[in-house]
Amino acid sequence: MSFILTHFVQLSLYRWAFLNFDIMWIVVIGGYMVLECRLVMKTPLYLQRPVALMLYSLSVIISIYWTQAPQGLEWFLPLFYLKLLVSYVLREEPYRPEHE
Repeated sequence: MSFILTHFVQLSLYRWAFLNFDIMWIVVIGGYMVLECRLVMKTPLYLQRPVALMLYSLSVIISIYWTQAPQGLEWFLPLFYLKLLVSYVLREEPYRPEHE
């Protein structure tokens, strides 16, 4: 969970560096990030990928229609959620090939 909270700090620094330091934006976007990561981690293994993709799709909709992004950095929030939800949070299971 500490890995996810470091991303919360990263979001805060992004907001501070490129836009005015809006606490409500940080709480809503960061809180949603922590909530969706927690949901994916609590989901059974066989459902983690579909749930992560569903939550990622919702985060793309939020980042496009609800949030304000600096010109030229509209890509940051969708890729940030993609990196976190689809790459880092999912639990990996080692599978051995059937022919061994």
